[in-house]
Amino acid sequence: MKYLREYKNTIILSLLGVTGVLLAIRLIFFLQDGTNKAAENLLIRLIAYVSLCTIILIFIPVKQNLKQVLVKYRDLIALSFFMFYTELLFILDNDLRYSFVTLFSLTLIVSIINTILVIIPPKWKYGVMVFITIFYTIYYIAQDIYFDIFSDFFSYKEIVSLKAGLEFTGGVIHFRFIHLLFIVLAIGTLIFITFYRKDNRIKLSKKTATIFYIPLTLLVLVNFNAQYPANYARLYSSDHYLYYSRYNNSKFISRFGAINYSVRDFFNSIIPKTISKRDLNAIESFYQQNQKDHQINEFTGIFTGKNLVFINAESFDGIGVDKDLTPNIWRLQNEGVYFSNHYVPVYPRTTSDSEFIFNTSLIPSISDGPTCYTFHDNYFTNSLANLFTDKGYQANAFHNNRKDFYLRYKVFPNLGYENFYDFEDLGLTSENRRFDSIFMKEAKDYILPTDGNFFSFITTLSGHSPYNEDNRVAAKHYHKVDAKFGDNMPEEIKYYLATQIEVDYFVGELFNALEEKGLYDNTVIIFTGDHYPYTIKTETYENYTGVFEEFLKNQTPLYIWSSDISAHKIDKLTSSFDILPTLANLFNLDADYSTYFGNDVFNNNYQPIVFYKDYSWYDGNVYVVDGEILYGSTNEDVQQTSDLIFEYFEVGQKILRTDYFSD
Repeated sequence: MKYLREYKNTIILSLLGVTGVLLAIRLIFFLQDGTNKAAENLLIRLIAYVSLCTIILIFIPVKQNLKQVLVKYRDLIALSFFMFYTELLFILDNDLRYSFVTLFSLTLIVSIINTILVIIPPKWKYGVMVFITIFYTIYYIAQDIYFDIFSDFFSYKEIVSLKAGLEFTGGVIHFRFIHLLFIVLAIGTLIFITFYRKDNRIKLSKKTATIFYIPLTLLVLVNFNAQYPANYARLYSSDHYLYYSRYNNSKFISRFGAINYSVRDFFNSIIPKTISKRDLNAIESFYQQNQKDHQINEFTGIFTGKNLVFINAESFDGIGVDKDLTPNIWRLQNEGVYFSNHYVPVYPRTTSDSEFIFNTSLIPSISDGPTCYTFHDNYFTNSLANLFTDKGYQANAFHNNRKDFYLRYKVFPNLGYENFYDFEDLGLTSENRRFDSIFMKEAKDYILPTDGNFFSFITTLSGHSPYNEDNRVAAKHYHKVDAKFGDNMPEEIKYYLATQIEVDYFVGELFNALEEKGLYDNTVIIFTGDHYPYTIKTETYENYTGVFEEFLKNQTPLYIWSSDISAHKIDKLTSSFDILPTLANLFNLDADYSTYFGNDVFNNNYQPIVFYKDYSWYDGNVYVVDGEILYGSTNEDVQQTSDLIFEYFEVGQKILRTDYFSD
């Protein structure tokens, strides 16, 4: 121990030097593509083990014996144990991948908190410790519940949409044993720090300033163990880019921990993003390098001069189609063009983000806050509504909920719609607004005007959760589903299908109104969903559908119906990003196809791709995350495509921040 007391700092510096040399060898000789992966992995492990030894050595007391340290800092040790233990429980419970970086990052943030606690006045310290314990207990439970519903973690920036997000979650929120465990751990920690708190304040001086060396050393070790990109084009694969951008909340927490995420998220939420001429140049450069050669094809202009009713069906899924129970939706599928391999990827603000994608073919906000709240004033000259209004159409949007929900009364006018109608505008009451069939009866004269061509965009409501007896829509139609399926279908699925019966009534009312108004032969119907019904219990949905991969759950049918087209099925991969450019081709609208992230699916040069919010992608053959194939067969263009997807996301966020398409 005497030797360690004399040479501890020298040993730590030596270990840091060895770690730095190992990192330099890795970066110089083994990071680039095509090198010896086994050798690089060996270096990564060596760096991690030497770093671990360094951390252990840092916390070995040499000036006091272990018992003295445990007594003097017992309250801080108790709080540290709480933070470490709850963090690990949270990560394991949500099946997140963890690594040495996770351990080192957690040690770093805990050491920073403890450093702050030993230099602030004792009367403040106790209050801060209580706050940390209570706050993170609530935070972990809230994030766990959110993840259980959305398979993602929320950001503080989403608080503005919290009310909207929780409005229809009745019966979806479940408290579990681990939440009770978090509470018990918190209570135990609070009792301990209350009865055994110590005045262990350190007064800052030149001598005591060495306490800052611990977090600084840990910061160095975190960077030594971080993932680095092979080149600038692969920046998305680095931990530094992940930390800066927070493009993937789940990955961020798995690499840096939930406490680190909450701190980073807080500062990211209060510090506004700045824009520069460099952002505008990056957008221009991207579009110049990615020009799309749209060619006239056999489907170009087949709907020229016709009207369009676009139905964005809340939580629609293929399991909601039944010949007997939903005959009108069945009709759309079997009389129109049925895109059976269509995907509607779930983005952070689900329905509103899908509406944004349908109308712009651009990527919504990922980490800057909800698109509908942060960028509701943005204008889009190439939006679907503007393409139609440029052709002399009336373009109106409808939803049988409140117009302030997701700020639609601001968003839709800036998307080019002349009017946005909510349930009050259409004469509905708060009691009957959830019934789409009533909505259609009351709104048909607005949706289907007879004084000129029209484009009507409708987001339905009946298909929304919860899928239980508390949902009046589901309860109304449940007996029909139960009569057909009985015990052969899970209860939650039966209630879900019951909501789709009401959506089907809406489609039936639409067909009747088209006949009545003489618009049947001059109107096109497009029908798809905003997202799959993710609020159904994961185990129930997976076992019933047989789909266990999250990215495949996003498969949602797309139907395009017109009285004069022959029914046929299209199996090629398509996504929600492709709808706008495809409609532009079908209606012969004056579109600049290069500005869209999707493609006309009938174009001969169509390259199918599905963009997911975590920068992952699927091309029908492979599903790729961070440049690594997780599903499917080998694809020689994986890295090149991953690099391009990264560019799409980077440019997409810059487009929003700069309001690029506003004149």
